[in-house]
Amino acid sequence: MHFVDMQFEGPSRIPYPHPDDVVRSQRQLAETGTFDEGIYTFANGRKRDAYEAILENLTGKPVEYPPSRLEDYVVMRTGSYPFIPTARESVAQRHLGYFFECGPNLKMISLRAGSSLPAGEPNGHRALFLLSGSVSFDGESFEAFSYFVLPDATPYAELNATADSELLAIGWTIPGRTVPFELF
Repeated sequence: MHFVDMQFEGPSRIPYPHPDDVVRSQRQLAETGTFDEGIYTFANGRKRDAYEAILENLTGKPVEYPPSRLEDYVVMRTGSYPFIPTARESVAQRHLGYFFECGPNLKMISLRAGSSLPAGEPNGHRALFLLSGSVSFDGESFEAFSYFVLPDATPYAELNATADSELLAIGWTIPGRTVPFELF
């Protein structure tokens, strides 16, 4: 069993800052308080979740959580979803789910050796996780457990299966913009 953990802004609209900004903010806060096991203690003794303190420092306002849309975490047994043939020969998809208006949109893609996903430019962000097999992408070879991030509106190269391969594909975008999720 393998787990994929993705974080992005999502429908909550709570920003997901660049890692460099997080580090910079953490260093600023460490000048006047302390971080210990996920808790930030301000100079006056007030305690706050460390990441919330960092976000508040970056945005200048408190983190406000919207009501939860899900009662619990979601477990998908991907093997129970059928692979559906596509218009591209030797390529099939499992449509796992489309959550919320801006994603994540989840699919699995099966590529037989010699098949490919064409070059393109995504509408919304994409992350591809190579679960099994091997592929060539952008002039390099990759084995299982490699991943690729395809940023919104940024051209990407053709992906070629050099062995039978499966990928987990995740699509998302900013709130207020839906993400039609077709990779090919």
